[in-house]
Amino acid sequence: MSPTEPQDASDEPIYEATVVHPEDGPSPSGQGVTQSKAAVLAVLFLVAGVFGVPLLWINKRFNTAERILWTVVVTIYTFLLVWIAYSVVMWSLDQIAASRLGT
Repeated sequence: MSPTEPQDASDEPIYEATVVHPEDGPSPSGQGVTQSKAAVLAVLFLVAGVFGVPLLWINKRFNTAERILWTVVVTIYTFLLVWIAYSVVMWSLDQIAASRLGT
């Protein structure tokens, strides 16, 4: 919204709004973050893991083979991270139990 010159006797500016429809073309910044391959892969591996797979599938820059490949890789990666976290927790619990028995 941008102020324009007052058109009536009051000193308040009048605001105008422009409605932009998605079908009118790409956003001013290009295709947007959701259509960037690098941004989608960064979200998959650094933030969302397997929960980001729908973002991968709505991205038009990946073909079907790439989508399947990255879905499998991200799923394995996520399960590996969960297993590592589980292993660390179990190791920590063993260490705590062993320290209580030793005292």
